[in-house]
Amino acid sequence: MIKLIFLCQLLANNLHEFKTKNILLLPLKNKVKNIIPDLIRHSETKFDLADKNSENELKTIYNALDDFSNEMSKVKIEDMPAVVYMYKAYLKDQKSINGICNKILDK
Repeated sequence: MIKLIFLCQLLANNLHEFKTKNILLLPLKNKVKNIIPDLIRHSETKFDLADKNSENELKTIYNALDDFSNEMSKVKIEDMPAVVYMYKAYLKDQKSINGICNKILDK
């Protein structure tokens, strides 16, 4: 349920941005104009069902999903298998992959 809430909100935000930047072709622009309010309404009604006490956690999840989707949208198609390969290595040995990333990124 939480995933659906955030995906609706992220999609609504991104579609709105594309619409305002005139990136969309006219037939698609009209469809986007109609679906954005539905996405927002759906995410808001479902969001109300979420625990009010976990507002900070929900913001953290939303920001993480937003950052992730923004970064992943920049990955070239030909690089996607490498990203999946690195993720599989991360799942197998998180400590080593984190160490390698820190070394490469000079952290």
